[in-house]
Amino acid sequence: MNPNDPYAKLGGGALDQELFKKKNTPPVSPVENSQQNDPVKFATPLSKPLKRKQISAYLTQEQLQKFKALHFTLNSNLAPGEEIEKSDVVALGLDCLSQLLSTQVPKYSSIQELRAVISDQVSRYLGTQVPNS
Repeated sequence: MNPNDPYAKLGGGALDQELFKKKNTPPVSPVENSQQNDPVKFATPLSKPLKRKQISAYLTQEQLQKFKALHFTLNSNLAPGEEIEKSDVVALGLDCLSQLLSTQVPKYSSIQELRAVISDQVSRYLGTQVPNS
């Protein structure tokens, strides 16, 4: 065993050398490349695990039920073995709200008024009425 071999200290075997060799990163796929050049950047790509910070959110029972239903609906449309985490649902909501307010923040005097203004904007954008449930 060569005392100058950095792998020798780790056991020196050929397997150890293979495990600790620098791996080449695969080339960027066209989809990933187009996402990097996309002017509309979303906060979190849903496919890559990111380091996250835990926060607390206090929801009413009605908001919690809506959140759970939304999480279930989003997951029910995925391929088997895929899953959208609850953190991803929150991030998606933040991305949507950020995009909606990116050009101009509407005037409001309470959170209820802001909800009504945003609901109206979304309804007009979609061309449908959003039910108040």
